[in-house]
Amino acid sequence: MDAIGLLPFYLSLTMGLSPGERRKVVWEGILTAFLISTLFAFFGQLFFEILGLNLGDFMIAGGIFLLLISILTFTETLQTQEMKSQNFSIVPLGTPLLAGPAVLTTTIMLSSLYGYIITLSALAVVCLLSALILLWGDWIKELLGEGLMKGISKVASLLLASIAIMLMRKGIELIIHSFR
Repeated sequence: MDAIGLLPFYLSLTMGLSPGERRKVVWEGILTAFLISTLFAFFGQLFFEILGLNLGDFMIAGGIFLLLISILTFTETLQTQEMKSQNFSIVPLGTPLLAGPAVLTTTIMLSSLYGYIITLSALAVVCLLSALILLWGDWIKELLGEGLMKGISKVASLLLASIAIMLMRKGIELIIHSFR
């Protein structure tokens, strides 16, 4: 979870919301990320097997979705009034921005390596730290100013697009290597 990298997206998505509404968005997003990651820790591998998916498939799909979010954020389409009226705390904030393909895949791997207690404890700590960073987002925005935050948001959109392309590339590499 990269709450610091996510902060510009969170601030752009919550622009115009009251502080109380922003807190609600943060906690709903964090709870969503924690619950989805927990489900993946317990059932992710089984879910992939039942559907006939592999990690590469999941990475490509997640990469495409993240790429779309980065494009919509960069072009400010996600900041329309229509978006403001929807509950975006679950999608896209909770998943895939907080609990995306990388977090879910890592949760599956760590739970098999270290067990559920250690993995879920670490996940809870990361979720709490992410919540704190997002909750302090208003203070950070005041410190940096509106113009700088918009600039950071554009750069973050480009970085998210790059991460999306990297996920797709790694997914393709995994699929190619599975044929060897």
